[in-house]
Amino acid sequence: MSDDEKIFPYKANSGAAIFFVVAFAVTGLVHIYQAYKTRALFMLVLIIATALQVLGYITRKLAIDNDPQLWSYVVSQTCIVVSPAFLAAQDYMIIGRMMSFVGPDSTFISHTVITKLFVFIDIACVITQASGVTMISGDNVSRSAIRAGRAVLIGGLLAQVAAFLFFTIVAVMFDLKSQRLKIDHHELRKLRPLFTAFYISAALIIGRSVYRTIGTSPKTIQHSSTDS
Repeated sequence: MSDDEKIFPYKANSGAAIFFVVAFAVTGLVHIYQAYKTRALFMLVLIIATALQVLGYITRKLAIDNDPQLWSYVVSQTCIVVSPAFLAAQDYMIIGRMMSFVGPDSTFISHTVITKLFVFIDIACVITQASGVTMISGDNVSRSAIRAGRAVLIGGLLAQVAAFLFFTIVAVMFDLKSQRLKIDHHELRKLRPLFTAFYISAALIIGRSVYRTIGTSPKTIQHSSTDS
């Protein structure tokens, strides 16, 4: 493949792709062990997220090596884009379980409603983002298709940011209200590490989504476009 036909319009970092394959593979194995040891089937969503990241960076490495079929680029972009949505779904499920543990007085919305509502929104965002990536990742993509695909992708990313920001507000309100309830504070202290993990996860997910939205520029995604 010539320089003009390269998939990436910049010098992609092959070493970084290998690093993330190893990093996500290790964390994925740890999560599998945790899920097996505690019989926590709900952690399957987190395991899927790490598996998608591993696949995404393996295929990114193949794409960096100038795979002429472009399939590796499409798979890589799709996996890396949609994987954080599974992480968000895991956060929804964990906070919902914490609400159930503390009791209905800790939140103004039922924990079952919260989990189902935001997981549904998350699935819609996954489908939207994956559709956008598919639209801009063909061998001979017209400029109009690239513009439409970019709009779909950005729409999915913005919807994910908005939904997760709202959910984070709900989680913070739940955290503050649960501390004011007359319940066993020793039991509440058991939840503090989970709250801390959630806040770190929320910051990373929101930051990543904002970064992806800003980074979805025509220069970046028009890697293989031709005039219609």
